[in-house]
Amino acid sequence: MIVIILALFMIMLDVSVVTVALTEIGKDLGADTSSVSWVLNAYTLIFASCLILAGRLGDNFGIKRVFLAGLIIFALSSLACALAPNIALLIVMRLVQAFGAALIMPATLSLVTLAFPANKRGMAMGIWGTTSGLASALGPAIGGVLTQSFGWRSIFYLNLPISILAVLGALIWIQDSKSLKQKLDIFGAVLSILMLLFFTLGLTLVAEQGFTSLAQALFILSIIFFIVFLLREKEMGSQALLDLALFREGSFSIGVLVGFFLMFGMMGVFYILPLFWQTNLNFSPAQAGIALMPMTLSMLVATPLVGVLTDKISPKIIMIIGSVLAVLGCAGLSYFIFSHIEGLPIMLVLLIAGIGMALLQTPLTATVMASLPASKSGSGSSALTTARQLGSLIIVALITLTIGQSASGGQNLIEVPANSAALSLIYVSVGYLICVALLLFMKKEKIEQIVNRKSESDNL
Repeated sequence: MIVIILALFMIMLDVSVVTVALTEIGKDLGADTSSVSWVLNAYTLIFASCLILAGRLGDNFGIKRVFLAGLIIFALSSLACALAPNIALLIVMRLVQAFGAALIMPATLSLVTLAFPANKRGMAMGIWGTTSGLASALGPAIGGVLTQSFGWRSIFYLNLPISILAVLGALIWIQDSKSLKQKLDIFGAVLSILMLLFFTLGLTLVAEQGFTSLAQALFILSIIFFIVFLLREKEMGSQALLDLALFREGSFSIGVLVGFFLMFGMMGVFYILPLFWQTNLNFSPAQAGIALMPMTLSMLVATPLVGVLTDKISPKIIMIIGSVLAVLGCAGLSYFIFSHIEGLPIMLVLLIAGIGMALLQTPLTATVMASLPASKSGSGSSALTTARQLGSLIIVALITLTIGQSASGGQNLIEVPANSAALSLIYVSVGYLICVALLLFMKKEKIEQIVNRKSESDNL
């Protein structure tokens, strides 16, 4: 589990760790603001676009092999990023780095599923989800400390020892899964990449420039490729890149949607609060990270406890309670920020929101993965991780657009207004309300049947 957590933390950290280093990168490499922004955008675009392909590669060639390949690609490209003499090479290497991260991401979830029996999988899945969220949240603080102390190149050098430890650990402790040895659907892979690439690029442009004609064109192209992709996958049947038959299982389909809104909410909080605190209250990146501690610590503490509870209480009930607590916590944050109330009330609602997120995500991931046959764990995990990543991208774009619309100065704001932060947290609260509605459609007996069936198969 440590190997998986190291790899997951590393790739999710790189989504956000560079955000506070962009100014220093621009100064050092003599690049303008537009060019420097692509150091972040390039990683996000390729990472989100290649997740479906990466999951299928794991099913076809073995999860351990794909995991190791991703680690090696990520490590070598990180070294190239650290040594980059100009902005063009840095951006290219970030593209390669993101592809390595995409290979790693669904593999980590599949490896957790294969490594743990059903009665221990809930806690393991909760740790997986918490690690993903925490890495993204702590990225700016870690990036700020490293950049200030050792320079921007250190944020890429940091990946090297972590990658080496993860590779050695994987070679020693991780067993490979059986591969399907099926022909890879190249056309489907291209369609999935283009579909997600155009959609993600459209979101990036919306966040930066609003709903321009170019952004609208990209969304239209994304929809076209999505329709063609669905037709292609239906035609390919069991040979498809993403087996659409998986979505006939209601627990899987609803779980993927809930996973989308879970990360929509979690990333929304992790994105807007540090931004608000740093620009409005003059917090440093490190202080913003510390201010989030009531939420992050409550998630860390609650995760193993929730794993124990799932053996005694229906996962559906736990997830609904978690969603309700997340709504209350995020709505409370919105109210207190809008009312300019600080201190203990903020800490309390952060604590409530953190517990709620832990209650939701721990049994959710276990339930989704338990509904899949082992041979489809890579494809299924890629669907879930893609949904989670898209949730993150959409809320960040929505918040950025909200901030831009709240002042005449455009989107490069010196200060995030309290009303913008409060409105952003309303978006998050609505997302968790949707989680409650979706979970009500999940049949309690069906969830328990899936988990019990998986547990029995593990014991055979």
